[in-house]
Order: sequence, then structure tokens, then C-alpha cells
Amino acid sequence: MAGLAAHRVNLIRHGLNAEAAYAAQQGEVQARIGAMTAEIQRGAQGMRAGSQQAGRLRHQAETLLSATDQSLHAGLAELDARLAGKVGRIGQGLMALDALPAAALPDSIQRALRQEGLPTERCADRLAAIRARGRLRVAIEPAFKGLSFRLRPGEPLIGLDVDYAKAFARYLGVALECVEHPWDQCTELLHAGRRPGEADADLVWSALPPNAAYQGVAFSDSYTYLDFVLVRRHGDQRIQDVRSLEGKVLGCINDPAAFAALEAAGLRWSRHADTPPGTVRLANLIGYSDQGVIHDALAQGTVDAFAADHPIFAWACYGQHSPWRGQLDILSTPLSPQPWYYAVGVADDPASYPLLQAVNQFLRGFLPSREREQIEKTWQFAVRQGQGSYRDEAGGLRGEAELAADWARLAQQG
Repeated sequence: MAGLAAHRVNLIRHGLNAEAAYAAQQGEVQARIGAMTAEIQRGAQGMRAGSQQAGRLRHQAETLLSATDQSLHAGLAELDARLAGKVGRIGQGLMALDALPAAALPDSIQRALRQEGLPTERCADRLAAIRARGRLRVAIEPAFKGLSFRLRPGEPLIGLDVDYAKAFARYLGVALECVEHPWDQCTELLHAGRRPGEADADLVWSALPPNAAYQGVAFSDSYTYLDFVLVRRHGDQRIQDVRSLEGKVLGCINDPAAFAALEAAGLRWSRHADTPPGTVRLANLIGYSDQGVIHDALAQGTVDAFAADHPIFAWACYGQHSPWRGQLDILSTPLSPQPWYYAVGVADDPASYPLLQAVNQFLRGFLPSREREQIEKTWQFAVRQGQGSYRDEAGGLRGEAELAADWARLAQQG
């Protein structure tokens, strides 16, 4: 009985303790609720105050934006007026320039053109201008191995085209200035400089095949002949001829004439929807605009073979100082049935007539010379004979005769 009584006492004690603990906990909860309620009330007051402040700020922003918008519209209107005035000044200067082809420009027009970053010289006779300045500006690709390139950075350009251009400059009695530019953009320099205010080039002497794709260009007689060839890595017996290119990756210069020649040879690639019987389907055709990487692309296996103009790979394959000597081979059978040819390009403008006439006169005397023979043997290792010229190309290409007719018409008008 005594044990049972003691047990009851303990239960009562624990019950009282539990009730006290529960009451204490409830008090703490109520205190926390009260604190939270007060905090919420303070937050609500802050939100109301913030809302009022936001309203004031919004009103200020709307006022500022309205004023800014008016200033922006005014600024744009002023800019439009300035641009319109600038275009008008350029137009007036150019119209005055066209109206005075054979006379010195008034100082006011020269100043206006200089202010707009435009050249002030308009040649009535480009050859006379070259002789007056004592310098021939030739647009040329600086990375065409064998044609126009450097053995080491900082050294002068060397190559087949450089040697021809030097000989022509010497013929005129002037210095040669090489205007270096990517090959597939060189003809653009006949009409505008590489940057605002820079003079345009007098001519292009850089592996230029006459083609109607080159707009605004008049062509000289041919100065060199060459084969369109297939090149492989040394010892790669998989590549023997066109038919062995089935399923292979072929590299090529970014040249419309080259693409047409590959199609004529029976090759088809991604741009062709189907492969007719008798044609060869490539895995891919890669057209290269950067002439500085084409030899490594073949040597290092980016492409399985390369279709190119013979002088572009001749020195690279067999030149004494070529880093690719012994790594690349030119197949003996050309891809083209007839030899190709390069021409000098000038702007298709009557002012270019005396210059183009001088180029052709130079070539008639230079092509049979020992100097020309040595140039060809140095860079092509042989003199390739041929007869073709720009006159044989489709598209009605223009040359000396056409510029002479334009020159005569202007003389009659003047």
C-alpha cells in the first residue's frame, strides 16, 4: 500500500510539472505572437510609407522621362539633319568632281572631300598620275606561296607575281608599292582603298584569272600560263586521279573558275542535289580564302587532296627553302584539259586605258625575254606555253580595246 501511495504522489508531481511547463510554453507562444503582430503592423506602416514614396518617385521618373524623351527626339532630329547635310555635301562634291574630270578641283571641293574622309584625286589618266607620284600601287595577296609571299616575317615579298610587278614598275621608271590584301578581295581595291581616305590601287597583279565574276575590272593580255592540278600528301597512294576522290575531302581556292573546273571534271559535292552517272561524289569540298593555311591543311590531313593552280603549290612542293618540301606531291595529269592563264586587272574606267595599254606593251616585249623565262623556271620550274586570254572567256570581258573606245568617246565629248 505504501508503494502505491508513493507512486500516486510521483504521478501528481509529474502532472503538476507538466501543467506548469505547458502553461509556460503557452505564455512564450503568446509572447511571440504578440511580437510578430507588432512587427507586422510596423511592416504595414512601412509599406504604406514606401508606397507613398514610390508614388512620388514614379511621378518624378515620369516627369524626367518625358523631358528626356523630348530631348531624345530633339537629338535624333538634329542627328538626322547632320547626316542629311553630310550626305548632301558628299553628293555635291562628287557631282562637282564628275563635272570636272580634266581640271584641278576647286579648293572648297577638296576640303569637303577631305573632311568626309574621301580621296580628292580623280584620275583622267591613271598612267600619268602614276608617273607623277613616282610609285605604282599594286594590289596583291601576301600569303600566296610561290606567287607573292615572305620566307620570314618582316622580309620583302617574293614570288612569281612580285617579279613580274617589279619588272613592270621598272619599265615605267617608278617604284613598286605592294598594297597587301586578301586575294579574293584584291579587285575591290581598284575602286576604293582599304580604309577611308586611302587611295585605291592602280592595278591587281595577283594570280587573277579573267572571269565575269570580277565586276568593274578590265583585263590585260595573259602574262603566264599554268595547269590546274591535283596535289596529295607525299606517298598517299589512295589519291591517283579524279575518280579516287570518291568520298574524300577536297580543298580548293575560293575561286569561281576553280569550282567550275571541278564540276567540269566530274566532281560533285554538298551543293549538288544528286550525283549523275559518271560523276564523283566528294565527302566535302572546302573553299579556302586564307591562302596562308592551304599547304598545312593538306600536309596535316585536314583535307585528303587539294585542287589548285600549279604555281600555288609548285614552290611549296619542290622549292629548296620550302617547309613542305618532301611532304606534298603534284600529280602529273592536270585537272584542266587546257592551260589556265593569269591577267593583270585594272579598273574598268576610261582613265585606265593608258595604263592598260602600257601593261600590254610591256608584256609583248617581256614575255619572249630571258628574264621572264628565268622567272617562270624559278617559281614554276618550267615555262608553260599557252594561247588563251580573257577574250576566250564567257561574259563579254573587257580589255584594252574596249577601254580605248571609251577613251575616244570621252575625247570627242571634251
